[in-house]
Amino acid sequence: MTGNQEGIGVLSLCNPARKNALTGFMMVRLAECVDELEKWQSGKVVVLHGMERSFCSGADLSIIKAINTPEEGNLMCAFMQRTLTRLARLPLVSMAAIEGKALGGGAEVSSCV
Repeated sequence: MTGNQEGIGVLSLCNPARKNALTGFMMVRLAECVDELEKWQSGKVVVLHGMERSFCSGADLSIIKAINTPEEGNLMCAFMQRTLTRLARLPLVSMAAIEGKALGGGAEVSSCV
């Protein structure tokens, strides 16, 4: 996340080789950015966008393949649900700058801002 003195924060989804599909690292980093936004006293606006003409194509299928049990799948889903709920509840004006596709989880992410 980058923030400026005017209180505008920008969250960038950056995995252009996979149309900004969310990797496990990106999911954790998104949660950390929400932590920062919740504490940001001078924040007014947050903009979420994807890099290189694609918003987000959902979860990176390589992490889905790494899930070995239903419990692991449930943990990942619960983690993202908590993160996106917190993102949606931020006391900031928020927007998704969608260029290109917002598929699957990408559509879900865009609906939270």
